[in-house]
Amino acid sequence: STLIKALTGVYHADRGTIWLEGQTISPKNTAHAQQLGIGTVYQEVNLLPNMSVADNLFIDREPKRFGLLRRKEMEKRATELMASYGFSL
Repeated sequence: STLIKALTGVYHADRGTIWLEGQTISPKNTAHAQQLGIGTVYQEVNLLPNMSVADNLFIDREPKRFGLLRRKEMEKRATELMASYGFSL
């Protein structure tokens, strides 16, 4: 749990080195870790029933431009992702 949180930028490592594809990394926060391609899928997946599938898929990773949510892009990406697993929205 602590290791995962250090990898994903929730905690900052106080010693040791994290290597990713031959380079040392030190995620500053969760957004920085996501930019590096590191994220977490927790076992306790509690979906929010008042939100759409796309909203649930992109929690804290919503596509934005100039700070505004790009809903059509998010829905398109969600549809493509679900289709890749054989589901339709």
